[in-house]
Amino acid sequence: MIRSDEHPAYPRAFRRLSRCAIRHECTPSVLARTPGNPLFPANLADSLLRHNSANHKRETIAFSKRHQSVVERAAVLILWRNFTKPFSENHDGGTPAMRVGIRSRAMGLAELVDKRLFPFRVGLTRLGWKYYRRLVPTARIANPRRHELRHAF
Repeated sequence: MIRSDEHPAYPRAFRRLSRCAIRHECTPSVLARTPGNPLFPANLADSLLRHNSANHKRETIAFSKRHQSVVERAAVLILWRNFTKPFSENHDGGTPAMRVGIRSRAMGLAELVDKRLFPFRVGLTRLGWKYYRRLVPTARIANPRRHELRHAF
């Protein structure tokens, strides 16, 4: 099942996936963005992304020029949200990772960036490997300069 707002692009995209059986639930965008809203997790992620990243605010000169940068910043936000930030600011409940049993305590920033994960040990997908190597293209940049990592691997 896929939940979305009433944007007309979603049904058009689902029709192109003729081999997939998709159950689509639409939520009116006029509904309050409270925890009772079925789209609350997506709305919260969007709100946190806009609040914590200057490049995701609606009108800014700090927008990301490359797709690679957008994904890297979002990945840092996801790590922070799940492993460092408490689930609730008002109630003790630990981080989301603690609530599902992945961690026994919250991680600090130093612990988040303490160890380098080598791609050969983690088992990245093909797309994950492209992001790790910073090879994701941005269509509007015709001749992107790439930093060749000589000693990274």
